[in-house]
Amino acid sequence: IEVTLASPDDYRDDNRAAIELPGLRPLPVEVYSDRPAAWEPLLTASRFLAPQFRQPAQYTPAGAPGRLVILDGFAPAVAPDADSMWIALPGAAGRQPARIRRWNTTHPLAAGLRDKDLRVPSAVRLAVGASDQVVAESEQGPILTVSSEGARKKILFGFHPLAEGLENHLAIPLLFANLARWVSPDLFRLAEVTAATPGLVELEVAEGTRR
Repeated sequence: IEVTLASPDDYRDDNRAAIELPGLRPLPVEVYSDRPAAWEPLLTASRFLAPQFRQPAQYTPAGAPGRLVILDGFAPAVAPDADSMWIALPGAAGRQPARIRRWNTTHPLAAGLRDKDLRVPSAVRLAVGASDQVVAESEQGPILTVSSEGARKKILFGFHPLAEGLENHLAIPLLFANLARWVSPDLFRLAEVTAATPGLVELEVAEGTRR
């Protein structure tokens, strides 16, 4: 983007400013689910996401780099070679209704989430490893955790975010927007333009933004 001022002064070198902007590259999302129709409203509402819907039987761990893989209701023997989101298995033991009592607002995934009375119709308590971070807790324990395995990020849900009664809750789209921003910080850029005297311009960018 280039801005030129049509100023008649004698010093023309300070009448032009230019900045290179990276092209918009939507986040590829591979959704392996038996009910793709439930995911479509959430994942097709934004041009920042490019979802593909597949059946669990079509699962393959390999794929294009930079994608997000959503595994809905099954756990493959081989994890995907990408950032991934795992939805608790339908038959997991210890499943019961829960109410989210605490969001870990220090983590980007829970940014802006304050609802401490979000009722989950069915949830399972998650085990927390040394490298895991708890994002959401119920009275029974953690039900949403994240971890980073090298350069890859993993989000584990102990409940289904699109379960009946949750699909229209405001916290769910906000949670997914935070998830997409955490996985791919370039997706949602905030720009601030300041007029100042000629010279070096310093801009703050989101953590993880490509150089």
